[in-house]
Amino acid sequence: MSDILKEVSNKVIENDGIWGHESDDTKNDPFLWMGVIARTSSSWMAGEYEPFSKERVDAFRAAMLDTAAVAIAAIESIDRQRENNGVTFFEEETT
Repeated sequence: MSDILKEVSNKVIENDGIWGHESDDTKNDPFLWMGVIARTSSSWMAGEYEPFSKERVDAFRAAMLDTAAVAIAAIESIDRQRENNGVTFFEEETT
């Protein structure tokens, strides 16, 4: 499992380099995150039915790796916003 976690970590780092954190922390609310996760997790599902070709299984694996990285980005964004601001931009402040 540690090899898989390393792959996910590398994907998170790659995505951070591409996308940064600004949109994550200022625009991506839970509904948007779930939309991205749904799109990412289902990107491999075009055309072919079981039994799947090796290429289709590889595409499924890549989609799951991408999905894990997006889910981690969502969690990191929540934690980063709370650490910096006490709440997320989409979170109700309690008094």
